[in-house]
This record gives sequence, C-alpha cells and structure tokens, in this order.
Amino acid sequence: MVMFKASLEDGKYTYINDNGKQQILRYGFPWKEKELAGDNLLLAMGNEIERLQLELRYVKFLRQIESKGFINKEDFYQYMDLDIEGHRSIGDNCTMKMMVDHFERGQTMKVDNFYTLIKNKENMP
Repeated sequence: MVMFKASLEDGKYTYINDNGKQQILRYGFPWKEKELAGDNLLLAMGNEIERLQLELRYVKFLRQIESKGFINKEDFYQYMDLDIEGHRSIGDNCTMKMMVDHFERGQTMKVDNFYTLIKNKENMP
C-alpha cells in the first residue's frame, strides 16, 4: 500500500496512512498520536475511505467518457492510472498492448468498443 491522505471537515482533520503507520493532523499539526497505536478500526475506516474515493474517481471517469462517446489517449492513460481492475501489467497482455499502440498512434475508440475490450481482458486467464 502506498501513502494515502484524506482531508476531512474542510481541512480541519487530515488522516494519513503511510504503509500502516497512521497519523492524524488537526489544523495541520499532529493530533492524538498515542491514541492511534494499534487502532485497527481507524485503519479500516481509512482503507474504506481510500477505496470509496478511488471508486468515485472511476465513476466520474466513466461519466466523462460516456458523455463524449469515445475515448482518446489522455482518457486511456487516466483509466490506467485509476488501476481499478489491476491493469497496470499491460506488457503481458496482448489486448492492452494493442490498446496502447492504438492510442499512441493518436487514434480514438468508441466507448462501447473500449468496454468490450476491457470486459474481454477481465475474462482472460
């Protein structure tokens, strides 16, 4: 897990999880450090916030490409950065390699075709 940071209450609190080492800032200063030792509930809540934020970014991305009706190179790399489906290992997958080549040539793709390719990738062994 990489470092995760969440701002809460309009920046009043900041939750930081750096590979399981938790920290809470209140108005930018460390807060309740001793109380966090071994607090698995807080760690679980932080992990859930991280998961939900990623899911929200994914939904916003899907709405963005669906409103355009096509996906371009920038959209594709934004999708790869989201890494929702674990697609970062593109070197070992012919479908993803083909998609990278397609977008690197400056071509676009209809959203329906993109969804079909992604669904096929999910079904591959």
